[in-house]
Amino acid sequence: MKDYQLQSVDCAIKLLLDQAGFDRPERINLETLCGFLGIKFKYTPASFSLTRTKNGETKIFVAKDTDYFEQRKQFAHEIGHTLRHGGVQLAATKEYEEYLDHQADNFAERLLVPTHLLAQLDFPDDMNAAVGIVAEIFDVDLDLAKKRLREYLDNLFVYEADEKLHEVLYKRFLYQYMGYYWRHDPQDSNIVYLYCRGKGFVRKLYIEGCYS
Repeated sequence: MKDYQLQSVDCAIKLLLDQAGFDRPERINLETLCGFLGIKFKYTPASFSLTRTKNGETKIFVAKDTDYFEQRKQFAHEIGHTLRHGGVQLAATKEYEEYLDHQADNFAERLLVPTHLLAQLDFPDDMNAAVGIVAEIFDVDLDLAKKRLREYLDNLFVYEADEKLHEVLYKRFLYQYMGYYWRHDPQDSNIVYLYCRGKGFVRKLYIEGCYS
């Protein structure tokens, strides 16, 4: 397993999935997870999912009238609301509701493609193939697979770069598809300056023994 850093939400998801028995890269069965957590849910004819709390009981209503991958995203989003916010905050301001929705979206994406399970995988040089592997294993669409893979590799890169440039992060697909490029120091071939498209200079790296 590769070294990586977990955000607080990743730590919570890891603890949750470990206890629920999801300990290897696979499709996260949201119905099974709800059963483990004691969260009630119901599939209903609608185009969007929602969570309702009545008499102290929270239930997720999962939309049937949407495509498969969107349904999984919405279901995971509502699980995020239930776990993090105790369901829907009816008295919240619009700005606060948007903030809670952002948190639930982030939770859903990381629940469907967990960081700690990504770390168990080895990826090919070709980015399209790597994204396809993530999409197939975790049963998500290609857009979410690409987003989560990029977030994971960005995080892995920052963690590794302070010590030594990790081999996987210096392969061609990082340069071609992840938005990074570098310039060698004209005075020292063991030093490169890393840049990211749209962000500019990132950091100075010592790559002795890492670059080929």
